[in-house]
This record gives sequence, C-alpha cells and structure tokens, in this order.
Amino acid sequence: MSAARILGLPLPLQLLRDPRVHLVVPDGTNVPRRPGVTTRIVPARLWRTFTFAGVALPHPALLYGLMSLDLLRSNAASARPDLLGFGDALVSGAENYPNRRWHGTLETPDVLQRFVAEWSPGFGAALLREMTPQLREKVESPYESLLRFVLHDSGYPELTVQHSLCVRGKEVARPDCADLEAKIAYDFEGLGHLVSPTQWRRDIQRVRQVTNLGWHSERLTVSDLWPDPSAFLAHAHALRERRLRMLGKL
Repeated sequence: MSAARILGLPLPLQLLRDPRVHLVVPDGTNVPRRPGVTTRIVPARLWRTFTFAGVALPHPALLYGLMSLDLLRSNAASARPDLLGFGDALVSGAENYPNRRWHGTLETPDVLQRFVAEWSPGFGAALLREMTPQLREKVESPYESLLRFVLHDSGYPELTVQHSLCVRGKEVARPDCADLEAKIAYDFEGLGHLVSPTQWRRDIQRVRQVTNLGWHSERLTVSDLWPDPSAFLAHAHALRERRLRMLGKL
C-alpha cells in the first residue's frame, strides 16, 4: 500500500486511511520491527524490485499480486472492481490518468499475466486469474474501470475503451467507453467537468457531434455506479435494446 501511494495508484478509501508504513522483504531476510511499520515476507521466487524517484519499490507485477491480498482482506465484496481499477492504472499509457506520478505505461498486460501464473497457487490467485484478462491499456481514470466492470458484470457486452469517432479523418469525440454495436457513447463526468466552463462547453459540443454521427451520448456520474448501480444498469440494458431495435439489429 505504501508503494501504491508513492506511485499514485488508485486505492479504496479504507486502504488510503491505513496510517502504517508497509514494507515487503524477500524470504530469509531479517524482518524490520518498528512502531507503525508492518512487514510482509515474499517468497524468493516472486521477489522483484525497481527504483522510482530514488526509492526501491516492489516490481509492478509483484505490487499487483500483493494488492490482490490487501483488497480481499480489506473488503472482499469490492475486491474485483478495485483490482481491475488498480491493474488498469498499471498498464494504461494515458498521460492524463489522475494522480499517477509517472508518465506512460508502468507494466504491460502480458507481463502481469505471466506473473499471475507464477503467483498460483495461493491466496488471491483466483481473483488475479479472473481480473487480469480484463485489463485494458487505454483507460484514463479509475471510474472508467468501474463503469466497464459494472456493465460487464451485469451481462452487458464488453465495451471498447477510448473509441475514436471521426468525421473526414478528424476526431470529433473519443468516448470513455463505447458500445460499438448499439452505437452508445458512455462518458463519465467527474468534478472537473462541473467546475471548468471550458470543459463544460466542450462537453455540450461533443454531445451534439456524437448525435450527428448517429450515436447516443450517455453521460453519467459516480452516483450512477456507486454504491448501488441497479438503476443505471436497468437503464443501460433498456437503452441498448432500444438502440438495437432502432438500428435494425434486433
């Protein structure tokens, strides 16, 4: 968790509130014992590190595996979406991902997938095997990860991340997530969209441009996804059915 904070990776609130320093050491190393410090021993076969801003941290793949344990122990009910958001942040190449303290991709999905195979068997392995194939490299915020998870977990077909909508070769919109078959553009609106007049004007123009291309623009906020997404899910499934009928695909 300490390494995740240093890197600016998304963590659930209950982990962010943990005041302790979290250390990891390889098996066979003397365990540091200090007030306010907790230490985890990692098998030698999994031990990998890298240096960020002059600080030795667990390798991103090891960090990903360790986080599966912390999320399950903290709140097993939300471990799946939380790990998806964490993993997406590791592999995303988005320069504008909020709060991250490096530029570009920190690790690739293939490397994480190979590490998951090394991790098994063990606590957290089933969670890692389920969520790792769902990581996507173009995600630009943890809320996009949550949107994908909530819809896909409800039986909605998988969405395409950061799909480019163009007119005569010029991009006019790039929805956070897109339902290509039903032509629905899903965009998550954070507080930045509310407080920035420039962003607000761009949002209004983008909705018009998306509509002119024959797509439906669907904007949502965090209250649609958490803590109870049931109303949004009912709306999204009904919207998809209407769109498919209108497009002659049902």
